[in-house]
Amino acid sequence: MPTRKVFVRLGVAAVPVGELIVDAEAGGRETSTFTYNPAWTARPDAFAIAPRMPLGLAPTYTNKASDGSSLPGPIADGTPDSWGRAVIKMALGGRALTDLDYLLEADDFLRSGAHRYFDSPDKNATALAPPKTGPGQVPIPRLLDLEQIIVEARAFEADPIHYREKRARMVGGDLLRNAVGTLGGARPKVNAKAEDASLWIVKLAKIDDQYAIARAEVMALRLAERVGITAANADVLPSSQRFPVAIVKRFAAANCLAVAPVVVDPAATVQYVVSGKADVATGDWYRTAERAKVMGLSYPTYLDQMGIYSKTGISKVEDLIGKKVGTVSGFLWVAELQKLLGSNLVLYPNPVALAQDLAAGRIEAAVDAYATGVYAQKRGGYPGIQIKVAEPDQRVQASIQAAQANIIYSKSNPEFGAALDDTIQQLHKNGGMAEILKSHELDPSGAEVGEPRLVK
Repeated sequence: MPTRKVFVRLGVAAVPVGELIVDAEAGGRETSTFTYNPAWTARPDAFAIAPRMPLGLAPTYTNKASDGSSLPGPIADGTPDSWGRAVIKMALGGRALTDLDYLLEADDFLRSGAHRYFDSPDKNATALAPPKTGPGQVPIPRLLDLEQIIVEARAFEADPIHYREKRARMVGGDLLRNAVGTLGGARPKVNAKAEDASLWIVKLAKIDDQYAIARAEVMALRLAERVGITAANADVLPSSQRFPVAIVKRFAAANCLAVAPVVVDPAATVQYVVSGKADVATGDWYRTAERAKVMGLSYPTYLDQMGIYSKTGISKVEDLIGKKVGTVSGFLWVAELQKLLGSNLVLYPNPVALAQDLAAGRIEAAVDAYATGVYAQKRGGYPGIQIKVAEPDQRVQASIQAAQANIIYSKSNPEFGAALDDTIQQLHKNGGMAEILKSHELDPSGAEVGEPRLVK
């Protein structure tokens, strides 16, 4: 199996951070081992590049089969997703590629994040991959030249049957070969240079947009800045199309910043926010009176209904009695279900463990958020399971009135909470929240949250 050693550095100064050894074969087994550079761990300003990769000399092992990528989390974050991968694969003739191939095929100057990769530990080693500036290569487009890109992007979107393939050909050909870097996601994006040579991400509108998403995104960044949060510079540029584009200045590499999100079980997330280990937490969090005592609760984002998951299509709480039923700790209905089902109710720390036991038949039914299950099922999850909205039952109040979901944040930062509230309310007013739900194949009526309320 081919083995490759890559030296990981940080920022424009290319500060040595560690060594990555990858054993990978396209279409086969892919694993890696990361070890911190002793010089990095000895620095007074050293930090772990991810919570699950603590500073020290012990290696971190990653396996694609079990971890989803053969690369450690913060390094995998620098690889492209759907759009960027299609571009790279098309440019290389369509051959099978490994995660490391995608990472190193991206231009060093354009790759997302602050991590950089070199072929040797030498001070003057070559960065991977060097910018493509030779004969036949295309320079990064200027912001002033974006109109041609916008027009071509829209033309290819108009043919949805061949959209993915043609989109890759567009940015992988002579026009924008060097502009994509590791940008990806569902929305078209390119890199571009301003007149002062600074690098910006350009987020283009999609053909089916119903409102100016660019304005909402830039508004959120400006609100963050106004309440004292350091945010990227952003602006809105008009275009010949119905909606403008958003431009966001890239800054991570120049400032040696590395994003290190904290991933914890739902049962531990609230404590992370309360203790100050996290400033804010995303997820399906309900607005409750108890939570309001210890943390900030944003304006409601959407309504989340109680769902019943089973192989037989159970929708009534009454039909759960006498069956082995599972649910996740922390939901509103837990206490009432415990009274109703007694020892037949099994509590789980997260939805993954719940889904595994339901699939294996260790429980006969599960109670979880309806929207979460529908979203997962449309992406291949919960095969053979029917997910129903729980019919109203006076014994379980969550089945009568759907809870309002929200974003939880530290109670010590009310200015941040005010900015969140303002942004969320604007998204409700301009239809943006309903569009977000719709884009994730959820019922847009869930955005009709009503006035904020607390569940007691």
